[in-house]
Amino acid sequence: IGIGEASLGKWGRWEEWTRDIHADFVTQLGWRPPKVIAYDFFFSEPSTDPENDYAFGDALAGHIGAITGTAIETEKDANLTGGSGMIGKTLPLPKVIGDPDKILGGSTANTPIQYIAESASTGIVNAPPSRIDGMRRSTPMIGRIEKDVYPSLTLQSLMQYSGATPEDVEVRLGESIVVKGATESWTIPINEKGFMWINYRNPEKFIVSDYAVIFEALQAFEKTENWFPELPPLEDQILIVGQAAAGLSDFGPTPHSGQEPLFKIQANALSNILQNDHLKQLPTWT
Repeated sequence: IGIGEASLGKWGRWEEWTRDIHADFVTQLGWRPPKVIAYDFFFSEPSTDPENDYAFGDALAGHIGAITGTAIETEKDANLTGGSGMIGKTLPLPKVIGDPDKILGGSTANTPIQYIAESASTGIVNAPPSRIDGMRRSTPMIGRIEKDVYPSLTLQSLMQYSGATPEDVEVRLGESIVVKGATESWTIPINEKGFMWINYRNPEKFIVSDYAVIFEALQAFEKTENWFPELPPLEDQILIVGQAAAGLSDFGPTPHSGQEPLFKIQANALSNILQNDHLKQLPTWT
């Protein structure tokens, strides 16, 4: 779901948006509830009006699959002596085998404000580009804050989708992450840093609707209980919300476009995992 031109036309400049907009959207989703609603944003600063934060937090708390992001402040020499213990209600992953120094990490992070962190799960949104050409060829499945290891937004979405707890996730650096859901398990190949190579597929396979269009459709559904056939289904889906309007900041190059909304990277990675459609790496000597 993209914050696109229709959204900016409805609610104004992105910089002026207040969190009651997101609160209203999440509340309206109750009429056609997805399994996961993941915001590819980190809400690390309190609003001018605290009531907007409370409204958004309350709406998120009413959705069992709600997720917001956190961004690690990466440092060359990260402090491994302490641990944050948890981000709001999000616990670190306890089963990590390998060298934690190699995981993308830092001693601090832009975590959500407390009320939002306690209302929704949290996932790491860092996706560093290649130093060679600026392309996101791989994406971290995990990140470290001090000594604690947390799931990425992609991995957290899979956990929420499958009902897996942190105890149900086993990380073997340089090998795989195994997620044991309630009815199905997934094995995600990762390198020694916890990154998964992205197997980019046709971007047309992802349904991208505008935030405002979905919001207005949900309002209409509330009144008539008729869903427009040209709109995507929502029930049992994973919804990722990110910036999609030209001129906003969260864009970068992919194999399909020089400027692509970066939340599509999360969608592509999730698609690879759910369909077991992973990119296979040849040995370096080959």
